[in-house]
Amino acid sequence: MSKRFSLLIALLALSAFSLYYVVLKPKPANQLKKALSAIEIGSYSKAEKELEKLSAKKTTYPKTLYQGYLAQARGRYEESDLLFQASLKLIQEKHPHGHAEILLAQAANAYLQNEDRDFFALVDAASSLASTPSILSYFEGLKHYRQNQYSKALQAWNSGSWEEVDEEGSGWMGKILDNLFPYTQRELQLAYCMTETGDILTGREILEKESRRIQPYDTDLYNLSLLFLGHSYLKEAQQIPTTQRGSYYKLSRFYFAHAGTNEPFGREKRSVIQQVQKEAETLLLTDLTEEQKKWGFGFVHLLQDWQADGAIESLSDRLSQKLLKGENLALCSGMREEFLGSSFHEKVSQKLLASVSTRMKAGEILDLIALWPLINNLSDTPKEAAVQIASLTSEEIFRTIKKDGKTLQSTRQFLAFWEALGQSEKEKVQLAEDLLFHAKLLWYNEGHETKGLRLMEVAFNLSDQNTHIHREIETYLTSLYTQAENSHLIGRLSTIYDAMGHFHINKQELASHEKIANHLADAEYLYQSQNYTSAKTHAAWILKLDPDNTQALRLVGLASFQLGEYGTALASLKQLPAPDEFTQKALVLSQAFASQEAEGHLAQIDSENPFE
Repeated sequence: MSKRFSLLIALLALSAFSLYYVVLKPKPANQLKKALSAIEIGSYSKAEKELEKLSAKKTTYPKTLYQGYLAQARGRYEESDLLFQASLKLIQEKHPHGHAEILLAQAANAYLQNEDRDFFALVDAASSLASTPSILSYFEGLKHYRQNQYSKALQAWNSGSWEEVDEEGSGWMGKILDNLFPYTQRELQLAYCMTETGDILTGREILEKESRRIQPYDTDLYNLSLLFLGHSYLKEAQQIPTTQRGSYYKLSRFYFAHAGTNEPFGREKRSVIQQVQKEAETLLLTDLTEEQKKWGFGFVHLLQDWQADGAIESLSDRLSQKLLKGENLALCSGMREEFLGSSFHEKVSQKLLASVSTRMKAGEILDLIALWPLINNLSDTPKEAAVQIASLTSEEIFRTIKKDGKTLQSTRQFLAFWEALGQSEKEKVQLAEDLLFHAKLLWYNEGHETKGLRLMEVAFNLSDQNTHIHREIETYLTSLYTQAENSHLIGRLSTIYDAMGHFHINKQELASHEKIANHLADAEYLYQSQNYTSAKTHAAWILKLDPDNTQALRLVGLASFQLGEYGTALASLKQLPAPDEFTQKALVLSQAFASQEAEGHLAQIDSENPFE
């Protein structure tokens, strides 16, 4: 009896053990199914526990592959990549189909992290394998979508089937990726590509359908659908003349305004922002009607609402360049009224001022007087703008003086603009004093006397309160005259004398009989020493002091004759009332040689004794 009982107990224990392993012990397939179901409902901890129970030896694919999918579903993309990489080493030889699956799973991680280079490389690597899952076509389309190759993206997406994915490979890829790339997102991207390739109405039909379907469930995708709807009306507007686009712009603005400012689809939004910016430029950078200006301003407001700083920066730069050309006073006024106090208004104003400064420094001569009303009309603080530009202009005036010609043409243009800014009398007097200081410096450099004289003239005429400027000029030129006289610089004396005459400075005391007699003696000596050039210079200087001095006139004529300047000699000697015999011979020869020169012959004389 006891033996039979013991045998029965042993049989029951064996049966229970067999029942556990055959029926009750969890099978890998069931564990994977439970883990996947937990992931689909967001119960990641439960999924993790199920995978921990999984025996790696009992599964076709490595346990790390499923753990990689779990990390991916959680948004832990770097951890997921490490697990996928570990799986790849285990299966790339045994399961070629699984090799492609892992590469695409890693590509999904790269896409979601905006790592385009890695994403493209992984998709290409998967495409090169002999055995690939059907979902590869979706990733190839996604690659073209990222590269803005919308026709190729449509072609790839229309060639594959998402539904077949769950029957391939690990069986997890389709479910996981369906959460990462939900159906509505795929449809919206498909519709966007249709819009970009010209099939606008079909794309819009998809967008409207998905917009209605997704609205209660996913705010981000709903906003994306509105963004793409606005984009579709913008693209349709571009197919008709600008003057007929109003109704399309209105619908576009409506959808854009309700698209929200969230950034889960930042890349798509940046692409649309670029197109909105381009449309604003088209409207504002061409000849404007009031209607075009209104819609252009509307798109600028939209860019500001989206905080699209890069687009605002670029548009501000383009618009400021337009304002520098042509008649744009009305546009400036409109911008000031529409955007006063906004970042866009501030940027355009700053760039306009910066452009003026840059062009000034580059030496470009702008029609600055015509430009100022634009800046004045655009600026919200015209007085401050005037002060800023006046400062820039005054700096440029002094830079220009150094490189300007004798007539100071460029300097005068900048100065005219500076005056047009509405400078006070006090500011004019201050600038006049600064200009006079620079004029004095020019007089110290030989060959720059004429330029110095012209700058003195500019300084004198700048202000109505110029009495003290005239006094300074008189004092300075008189001191220069004294220095030149003491140094016997007759040529410089003549130049200074002319400058004094230009400013109506009293010169009577400069022409004393004693000084004239001394200069005349010097001229005679120089002539006798055959230094004819200096003799002529001295004699000409005497004639400035005493225009009726016949001795000086005779010396000018004779020295000119000796220098071969027969026309000058003739003009001087003819004025003598009673020329002596020597002078008469010079007069006759000068007349003859001047006549020959006039007829194109070269007059030749014996330089040793021309009168024989």
